[in-house]
Amino acid sequence: MRYALEVQYRGKCYAGSQIQFEDGEQIQEPTIQGELEKALRTLIKSGDSANNKRPIKTIFSGRTDKGVNSLEQVVHFDYDNDIVASKFVYQMNEILPDDISVNNLRIVHDSFHAQKSAKSRYYKYELINR
Repeated sequence: MRYALEVQYRGKCYAGSQIQFEDGEQIQEPTIQGELEKALRTLIKSGDSANNKRPIKTIFSGRTDKGVNSLEQVVHFDYDNDIVASKFVYQMNEILPDDISVNNLRIVHDSFHAQKSAKSRYYKYELINR
């Protein structure tokens, strides 16, 4: 099954939304994707014995740079078992750092792709000019 998350975060302490690679090696700076996948592994491992052996990979609707915030970024992932949305959201938010929050979880069609299925994107830039 494919699930879509709505994620909100303050990006001040992160090297962007996506895990970064350099020369084929993962850069060890924290990212939103890294924190989400770590929380998903923790949550799913605790509730799942032998079923999902493959790692859970998240796909983001877009990329954000270092220090950028998001109010509602859509992220999808595949998982074979049923998830109770309200319980899952609560548990994810207990595991995630305080500056990342999951606001919603829903089942989506297998053809849904967080990046390719997006119908619009909205960006708001706020600059302090002193």
